[in-house]
Formats: sequence, C-alpha cells, structure tokens
Amino acid sequence: MTAGLSDTAGIPHTEGINYTGSKLRLLPYIIEEIRNLDVKDILDGFSGTTRVSQALSQLGYDVTANDISEWSEVFGHCYLLSAKPDSFYRPFIEELNSLEGYDGWFTGHYGGDSPLGKRPFQIHNTRKLDAIRDRIDEYDLDFTDRSVLLTSLILSLDSVDNTLGHFASYLAGWSARSYNTTAIKSICS
Repeated sequence: MTAGLSDTAGIPHTEGINYTGSKLRLLPYIIEEIRNLDVKDILDGFSGTTRVSQALSQLGYDVTANDISEWSEVFGHCYLLSAKPDSFYRPFIEELNSLEGYDGWFTGHYGGDSPLGKRPFQIHNTRKLDAIRDRIDEYDLDFTDRSVLLTSLILSLDSVDNTLGHFASYLAGWSARSYNTTAIKSICS
C-alpha cells in the first residue's frame, strides 16, 4: 500500500461528524485497495456517517450504505440519493437559521445544566436545535429532502458540541467552540 494517512490525492471531499470510529483517515487506504479490485458495486456495511460511501460514490461506484443507526440512514439519503440543487434547499436553510430558539426536548435532555448531568451543548444551541428540528418536521418534504436538512443540522451541531468526538465523553468545562451559535448550511448538492 502506497497511500499514507496524509495522502489526499485522488480522495474526494466527504462530509461527516467528528467521532471515534470515523473512517476519514482510512479513506486513502480503503480507496487504494478497492481500486485494485475489478468491482463496480460496493456494500458499505457499517457506513456510519457515510464517508466511505460518499467517496466511493463520487468515484463512480454503485454504493449501497447500511448501518443500524437511524442517523446513518439520514446521511445516506442526503449524500447518496439527493439530486436537487442547492437552490432548492436555500430557502429552507434561511428560514431555519432565522428561527428563535425555545426550550424543547433537546434542551431538556442535552442542554447546558441538564438534570441528567449531560452537557454536550450549551442551552442557546439546544434551543435553536429544538426550533429547527420541530420546523423540519412541519415541512411537506419527502424523506430524502428531510434528510438533507437533518444532515445539515447534525453537521452544524458537530461544530458547537462539548465532547471529545463521542457523545458519551463530555468535557467538564465548556469548550471554546460550544460558545458559538449553531447555523446550518446547504450541503449534499
């Protein structure tokens, strides 16, 4: 194997959350091994955030992504099945980012000084999350379009969390990035 962990030549851009188990750093190795095979159909059996599926799909392989996690199905629909242009999602994204936050389920369970002791997000971000998540459910969208918006939301939260790359590993004090305000952006197009 000639690809090194820092060798990104020929590796397509992928998106995903930072977590223990991400295959981002393994992509050069995985792609090099698959390129040596005479295959066109790929099953990514433990797809997680679909980084491997995304890269292989961009390289022209027919990819089937599978994972037990529901959010993985959302990522798969977003990155592998979404075909609408960015302009379709932009009005939704603008409205979602303009929403005022409020105390809802996520704030009660994951925000700030939760009675459960979990602190993955500051309350201003869980309030925004509650408002955005509820509004996404109100839109009359098919599963793939909902998945694009949900994936955008998940990625935005990954940039303001207070964890060590796994939501069971909370930092005792607030990380600098947790003070930022979550804002979703267009992706998957």
